[in-house]
Amino acid sequence: ANSFSPDAITCAGEVGIILAHRGDLIKKMRECQSRRSRSMEIVKRV
Repeated sequence: ANSFSPDAITCAGEVGIILAHRGDLIKKMRECQSRRSRSMEIVKRV
């Protein structure tokens, strides 16, 4: 997604923090993705 939402920026920061722990990287990215999807659903509902 090219949209630069605060949530995406936060996720990018979280991913950067755990870059050293590559085992957690995929999991954290998935968490961020699902979180962003949920917030998008909320926006659509409003």
